[in-house]
Amino acid sequence: MDAQVQIEGLTVKNSRGQSAAHPLLAESRLGRIGALAALRSLGLAKNQTAASAAGAALASRRWHAPKATGLRR
Repeated sequence: MDAQVQIEGLTVKNSRGQSAAHPLLAESRLGRIGALAALRSLGLAKNQTAASAAGAALASRRWHAPKATGLRR
């Protein structure tokens, strides 16, 4: 996507002939956000704070913990 934007430029003409941001700019941004979220969830993102790493570990334990088999009364 970024290569296409470099070829076509940051702006394109819209249906009214006015300059507008290239639509692939938003798509590229969303892709980077998704990739970073995936890296963070795996604990692989650079500059991850200790609180963020701790939260990711707690969430991972919660979702991957063995299920309870009986009910307590």
